[in-house]
Amino acid sequence: MANYPTLALLVLLLLSATTPTESFAAPTLPPNSSASLTSQPLLDPSILRMLDRVDTNRISADIQTLVSFGTRNTCSDNSGASPGIGAARDWIRNRYLSLGLHVTLVPWQMGSCGDGTTRTLHNVIAWIPGRRHPNRLIVIGGHYDSRTTNPVDGVSPAPGANDSGSQTALILEAARVMAGHRFDATVVFADWSGEEQGLLGSKYFVEHYLSYFPNGTLEFNLNSDDVGGDNVVNEATTLQQFSLFSPGTPREFGFTPSGSTNDTSPSRGIMRQIGYWGGAYVPSMTMLPQLREAPPGRQSDHTAFIARSIPGVRFRQVNMNPPHRHSPYDLFVYVTPAFTARICQVVVASTASLARAPTPPLNMVATGTSLGTVQLTWSPPASGSAVDHYVISARTSAENLYRTRTVVSGDLTSATVDVLQRLGIPPATAYYVSIAAVDAAGHESLYAYPEYRCDSRNRCSQPANALKVAAIAPQTPAVRGLTYKGGTPFVNGTNLTKGTSYTVTAQTNSNTQSVVFSRDGIVVGIDSATPFASTWAPTIIGNHTFTATPWSSTEANGTRGTSITVSYNTVSAAAQ
Repeated sequence: MANYPTLALLVLLLLSATTPTESFAAPTLPPNSSASLTSQPLLDPSILRMLDRVDTNRISADIQTLVSFGTRNTCSDNSGASPGIGAARDWIRNRYLSLGLHVTLVPWQMGSCGDGTTRTLHNVIAWIPGRRHPNRLIVIGGHYDSRTTNPVDGVSPAPGANDSGSQTALILEAARVMAGHRFDATVVFADWSGEEQGLLGSKYFVEHYLSYFPNGTLEFNLNSDDVGGDNVVNEATTLQQFSLFSPGTPREFGFTPSGSTNDTSPSRGIMRQIGYWGGAYVPSMTMLPQLREAPPGRQSDHTAFIARSIPGVRFRQVNMNPPHRHSPYDLFVYVTPAFTARICQVVVASTASLARAPTPPLNMVATGTSLGTVQLTWSPPASGSAVDHYVISARTSAENLYRTRTVVSGDLTSATVDVLQRLGIPPATAYYVSIAAVDAAGHESLYAYPEYRCDSRNRCSQPANALKVAAIAPQTPAVRGLTYKGGTPFVNGTNLTKGTSYTVTAQTNSNTQSVVFSRDGIVVGIDSATPFASTWAPTIIGNHTFTATPWSSTEANGTRGTSITVSYNTVSAAAQ
C-alpha cells in the first residue's frame, strides 16, 4: 500500500467509539521514565515497513483465485480437485510454504453433510516461531470455507468473494509481510474450515492446538470475517471504517441486547488496544466498536476462543448486503480489495506490536482516596520483552477508550496518580482504570485485567462479573429476519403486487413464544404458534412498512424483544 505517512507525520490518532467525547489527551512529550509526563505512541519502524508492503493487487488476485475454485463448501470435494474445498486447502498451504513458514494441515472429522458419511476436513495452520517466548501464541484467523443458500450444498456455486475470500486473502497477505521478521511471541496464521456449519474447524483448533504447540498458551485471537468491503452497500466513508465486535461480561451473544461501556472484559481490552495502536499505525481507518460478540443471531470463529476464556475480537465491514451473503452472488465484482488491504494493515500493526511487547502486568489492585487520587499496585509481567516503563490510563464508565496515558518508571510496582490532573476524569464521575507495560522500543502490552471500577465517590473495586469471561448474557426473544414466497428474504425495497396474497414469516430464536405483526404502524395480528406468520393481500399502491415484534410468552406477554421493520412497495401488476 502506498501513501503512508512518515513517522514524523504520524501523531496520536483518536478513534471514536460512540461519542465525540471519546479521545486521548494530546501528548506533548515522548515516553520516558518520569511519572510527571504523558506518553505518546512510539511507532516501530519495522512494523511501518511491514504495513507499507501490504499489496492491494496481491489481495485482489488472491480473492479471485479463491473464487475460481467454484465452491469451498465444507461438504464439497476435498480430494484436491477443483471445484472443491480441497483445492483451496492445498493452494493456501502452498502459499504459506512459499513464504518459508512452518505449516501443518490439521485434520478433523464431520458427519453432518446430509449424505450419511463422515468426512475428513482440514484446518491450514502456519506460524512464525517466537524468538524468546515461543509458547506465547497470538492467532490471526478466519475461515476459508464458503457456502450458498443451503449450508451443506457442496455442488452449487459458492464463490464466496467476501465471505470468506476476503479474510483468507487478508491472512495470507499478513503472513507475507510479517514473514522474515522477528517476534517475541509465536504468530499463528489460521485458516479454518467448517465455519459455515457451526464453527467446527475453529472449535477443533482451540480444543486440540496443544497437539502441535505442545507447551503453547493461546493469548488471543484476531478474527476477520466479511472484510471485503461490499461496494454496493458501502461508500467512501464506510470504506474508511471497520466494525470491531468484542463482548463484555457476561457475553452479549445470540439475540441478547448489545452491551454497555460500563463493563469490562479481556476482549474489550483488545478492542481498546486496536483502537489506540491500530489507529496510530493506520490513521486512514476508523474503528467502530460493536459491544457484542457478533451481530444478533450470528457467530464467527472468535466465539470458539471466547467460549474457552481466551479473548477474541472480530473485524468486519460496516454494512452487510444480505442478497450477496451466502449466495451465488458473493462475487469478486462486489468487493473492494483496497479496503481489505487497509484492514490487513490494522491487523498486522496490532499483532506485530503485541507480539513484540511484554505481557500485561499482574495482580493489579486500585484503591481510591478521599484526596482525589488513586493508588495502583501490581506485579511485573510474566513474559515478553523487558519492561522500560508502565502506562496508567482511565476512562469514564460512559466511554470505550482511555483518556490519557501517564508514565510510571519500570522499576516501580506501585504508584499514586491524581484522578483529574493525570487521568483526566472529572470529579464525581465513575471510571475504569488499569496499567500496561511498555518496552524500550515502545511496544505496549494489553492493559492489566481486570480493570478496576471506581465509583463517583472514588471507591474502587473489581467488577462483580469480571472473571466470568465465558458466561453468556440471558437470551431475549428476537426476530432474525423476515421471509416470504417460501423462504425469500423480505427486505427493504421488496415489491409486492396489489391484490396478490402473501405470507410473511418471522424467523425467530427459541426464546420467542409469540410475534405481533403491524403494517404501517397498526397491529394486524398476533401469532403464538410457530411458524410465526402474517398473511394479507396488499390493496394500496405505494410505500408501506411491515413490523414484527417478538415476545417471550404467548399472546404478546412476558419480555418484549427488538422489533424488525421492513419498508416495502405495493405496485400494480402492470408495473411488475
